[in-house]
Amino acid sequence: MRVFPTVRNAGRDCGSYLEEARNAVGDRVKLPPGCALSWSGQFEAMARVRKRLQVVVPFTLLLVLLLLYANLRSWGKTALVLAAVPFSAVGAVWLLYLLGSHMSIATWAGLIALMGVDAETGVFMLLYLDLAMEERRRLGMLRDRYDLEEAMVEGAARRIR
Repeated sequence: MRVFPTVRNAGRDCGSYLEEARNAVGDRVKLPPGCALSWSGQFEAMARVRKRLQVVVPFTLLLVLLLLYANLRSWGKTALVLAAVPFSAVGAVWLLYLLGSHMSIATWAGLIALMGVDAETGVFMLLYLDLAMEERRRLGMLRDRYDLEEAMVEGAARRIR
């Protein structure tokens, strides 16, 4: 016997499913005095992780910002590296949408790892660009915009190699 025919889980995350199920149960089931109803399962784990992430993520972002600044010794370079990070996250979210996937704990962990790799890639790219510019400056080959563009192409090519 199906008690709640309007509640469907197919193709949805457990949070929106649970919210709809709570509404359906609240509308159709009257509990006698002294009885209680609790929801358990994957949703409980997601709720605990969500609370923990609300504390951990801002702290981690601040720590990453300070570590990048300590490494690069420039707020401008730090901002440049961090400016690229949201673009990889947007691409990942679009791909999740196109694949019909939903946000889960594993998905969040993957996104955090992706953003870390993206920041690391940005630091390495900036390092190679700085090295190419410094070498051209030392050789006296950094006189105009064309020379600067050549230094950027050379640094990017070294990074790719």
